[in-house]
Amino acid sequence: MRVRVLRRLGLGALAIVLAAAGGAWYWYQWSRQYAPTYVPKDAALKREPLFFYPAANGHARAFFLFMGNDVAFWEPHQAMANRLSRVGYDVVGMDIKRFLAALPDHPVAARDSAYAASILPLIARARAELHDDSLPLVIGGHSFGAEVALWTAMHRPPPRLAGVMMMSTRGNGHFFVQPSDLMMQEASGPGSFSTVELVRDIPQSVRIAAIRGQRDDFQRWDSTFAAVGGARYKRFYVPFTGHSIRKIVLAGPFIERAMAFLVDTTATREKE
Repeated sequence: MRVRVLRRLGLGALAIVLAAAGGAWYWYQWSRQYAPTYVPKDAALKREPLFFYPAANGHARAFFLFMGNDVAFWEPHQAMANRLSRVGYDVVGMDIKRFLAALPDHPVAARDSAYAASILPLIARARAELHDDSLPLVIGGHSFGAEVALWTAMHRPPPRLAGVMMMSTRGNGHFFVQPSDLMMQEASGPGSFSTVELVRDIPQSVRIAAIRGQRDDFQRWDSTFAAVGGARYKRFYVPFTGHSIRKIVLAGPFIERAMAFLVDTTATREKE
């Protein structure tokens, strides 16, 4: 009996070790496949939570700053950046959670001011690193990151801003990563802001593309976004996905279409 128990325990421990090893191998392979393809020469940029994916053909159509979400610039975002770089965009991913963690916690006004003062110089350095100062610029993010991107487009628009990509956007946002964000609830409390008002008030020259998963509960806001966004707003609806939009194989073509809509001034609003 004792031998049998020990054998079962040994097999259980072996299964755990193999599972852990398999997970580590998977992460290693993923990291190699979608790792950033460029290391900045600017020493200051190396200290920032930025990840560079220059256009694979060396001839970028636009510069895209993608702000990740309340978790990080994680696997699906890395895969998205890799995909867009292969079709001619210079992409810089930002771990917005790490970036905001370096700002003052309180008061709210001080945190907002610190973000406002730091974001434009950072974007300018990243663009200069890739020699993209003359290219159209798109900023975007996923969920929490999309809301920060909208705030940036309204209150601190970078030069040559052509568009905003908002993925899985809620009706309200803020600059603090809170448990409610991880639980996919609406932002609320001091410092929160309306993303609907931002979409309404962003200059009409800036296009806005919304990426929304079919099963995302926050799609209840889409009709309101469309109403206030007008002709420069377009939604791209991704089937078989939820709020995370982690299936880039499915979402990729829609993201590429959204980017083309944002940077191509001759693009028209196709019927959804």
